[in-house]
Amino acid sequence: MSWIQLIHFLDVENFPDITFRSTAVRAEGSGFFVDGELTIRGATRPVTLDVELNGFTPDLRGGTRVGFGARTEINREDFGVSYNGPIPGTDNAMVLSDRVALTLEVDAVLQSGEPAA
Repeated sequence: MSWIQLIHFLDVENFPDITFRSTAVRAEGSGFFVDGELTIRGATRPVTLDVELNGFTPDLRGGTRVGFGARTEINREDFGVSYNGPIPGTDNAMVLSDRVALTLEVDAVLQSGEPAA
């Protein structure tokens, strides 16, 4: 899928942002999960991210940096993302899975001070 097709697919002109708001972080066994609300194309649905902690390290400015990966799977139609056009390179087949795997690789820096309200 080209960038132009992706822009139309997600209706970026009307919905320029995809957002995630966490509602809980929980440890289960040796793993971590982040529950939250994912918004795509103005539709908000609950999702759970399966998180793998990669580690903590000091950064060059004296702060603490953390790296982690997160994964989840969604049904694109739950977010109003539909597509029924030919897929280039597949002899114009009309096959596109409803399931979409989301994978995040995050590098974050611990902020000091009071948490935001």
